[in-house]
Amino acid sequence: RLAAFWFLFLAKPSVAYNLLDFYILGPLEAALGPRLRQDKYALLEKLGGGNFGQVYKGLRRAGAEEMVRVGQELDAGQKRRRVVLKRIRSDGREERSDFLASGSLASGSAEVGQVEQYMNSKLRRGGLTGSCIASYSGTFIGDSFEGGFSKGERWLVWDFESDATLGTALGGDLGEFPECVEDIVLSPLSLGRGGAKVVQTLMRKILTALNGLHNEGIVHRDIKPDNLLITNSREVKLIDLGAATDLSTGINFSPDAGLADPLYMPPEEYVLPVKTPPPPTPLLAVLGAPLLWFTQAPNKFDTYSAGIMFLEMAVPELRTRAALTALSQDLQVCRHDLKRWRRESRLAQSYDFSLLDRGLGSGWDLACRLVCPRKKRLTAAQALMHPYFALGG
Repeated sequence: RLAAFWFLFLAKPSVAYNLLDFYILGPLEAALGPRLRQDKYALLEKLGGGNFGQVYKGLRRAGAEEMVRVGQELDAGQKRRRVVLKRIRSDGREERSDFLASGSLASGSAEVGQVEQYMNSKLRRGGLTGSCIASYSGTFIGDSFEGGFSKGERWLVWDFESDATLGTALGGDLGEFPECVEDIVLSPLSLGRGGAKVVQTLMRKILTALNGLHNEGIVHRDIKPDNLLITNSREVKLIDLGAATDLSTGINFSPDAGLADPLYMPPEEYVLPVKTPPPPTPLLAVLGAPLLWFTQAPNKFDTYSAGIMFLEMAVPELRTRAALTALSQDLQVCRHDLKRWRRESRLAQSYDFSLLDRGLGSGWDLACRLVCPRKKRLTAAQALMHPYFALGG
């Protein structure tokens, strides 16, 4: 009985919760949840785009008569109603009606949009909106071509929390890193503690967000600075979940598929060994997830990416794509042994590791335990208990 109780309620990912969420809570929300409508929103300027969609800043209208123009100065009330809208690009591929119910790999941009909707909705039901991921509001299908919208295309909506990502900070768009985000990231009592404290705080927040995601059975698979939002409420939140896989249900999983940025991708390349068979049904995926998590530790896929970002934040010379490319190539030669890389790489000899070497080198030790082969790598939960975070920074 104790074993059954542990398996259903205490094992990670939770069998009982995932069964409840997939078969009851999710369908109930889809049937009875609030319906978003195109006429409730106005598009403002474009924020960015990628292979699967474009992202816009928008406004939640106070009424149908409210008119807003691109470039218009917003008043205080309107700023509080800002949103982020993502248009899912149409690539002409057929969208399967039973794609999510069957638990399978997304095919085409429309199904990638469904994946992102599913992941955000599940994490919101799990209470992680606001701490782990951006504050997700819902989705709607465009019903006209008015105001820049597209008829028949899917739009995802989030509250506007910031337009700053870790990528823009590291790229110098906000000023010199890490000082440029000190006021945003640190509490008033920690201000003036220097760059080491900023990097330590950011790394703790990144690992905390990843741990929350992993506890739900989800692996992001595309962790990189551009996919980490730095909010004005001193939070670091994960965005862009279209490449994520929910290994507690099998949704968006195939043993030989992945979409990670090669500069942040771990040496194993895939979240699970290629020989791993895809689950035939979501039910069997839920029941097998704790064993899969225990034996294969798929969550370590994301922590390698976090380790590369840790190096990027702490070592100034690694904040360019060219430097990260050289690092990736050197690590392959060194069999992903970070200590060997630092000892043998000519480039590394000139790098500034002072932020990692503080406190008897605890930061460097954490980096080495993240950027390494999977068997030796720490999970997010284990990394949060590392002595590096016990230091004052």
